[in-house]
Amino acid sequence: MKHNKAKEELTTLPEGYDRVMLVELRACAKEGAPLFARYGGSGMEPLLKGGRDRVCVRPVSADYEPKRLDVLAVEIDDRCQFRRFVRREGPIYVVRGDSCREEQRVAREAIVGKLEEVELPDGSRIMCNSDAWMKRSAKVVKQQRALNGFKSLFDGKRGRYMAAAYFAVLLISMWMPIGGIAIDNLIFGLRPDHLYHASIYCFCAYFMWVLCGRRPMKAWWLALIWLGSLATGVVTEFVQRLLPYRSFDVNDLLANAIGVTLGWIVLTIALSLNRQKGGRR
Repeated sequence: MKHNKAKEELTTLPEGYDRVMLVELRACAKEGAPLFARYGGSGMEPLLKGGRDRVCVRPVSADYEPKRLDVLAVEIDDRCQFRRFVRREGPIYVVRGDSCREEQRVAREAIVGKLEEVELPDGSRIMCNSDAWMKRSAKVVKQQRALNGFKSLFDGKRGRYMAAAYFAVLLISMWMPIGGIAIDNLIFGLRPDHLYHASIYCFCAYFMWVLCGRRPMKAWWLALIWLGSLATGVVTEFVQRLLPYRSFDVNDLLANAIGVTLGWIVLTIALSLNRQKGGRR
């Protein structure tokens, strides 16, 4: 699937494009003809790019049974969405997009077509039963499985336990009786413990967001997350003034603030991208 990236031009598709595509695919099914259309979703990234690739979808017969790695055109919420077949659970078919975390369960009648061919912006085509496509599909599925397994560590109660463990380690490391590191960085003039402070506080905003229930992205709520994380860095540093075996350092406080802010910026960007991506699906 190598092609000239300079030719990957994205096209903004009209609202309701996936609903129209479903109607056209059902019409093609009556005529026994394939549907050629531009792919408009984001659930099958990176193999399919919405607004860039063109797809050939073959309507399926009543006796069709999906096979491993098949990409199906599925009716979900009165829209045509592309999902990869995962497994069958009795009369229910489990599907999932390559870039989606959650599996979806659909009835057999919701499967309206099968992806047969993909046309890239440079005009090259790839058949979905070719070795190249199958190898790439298997690789993407394997990577997604590993990514989902990692993300599951931070879901639900497990995520809150991880967040609680993070703050426990944070407090222990900030208040435990250790001596300061006096080795200076000759290039930046920073001590290694300043970098340690910044790096460990990078995760503070994310775990604060997890503990607060993963609320939807709103400016005022994100501002409170940043202020709460910043307050954590300030409080832990000021408490060190009361400990006979630790000392207060303004540079450490600044490093905490920098780490918190960098982590908060990454969290904000990630939530924004996730919301935009969810809106395109």
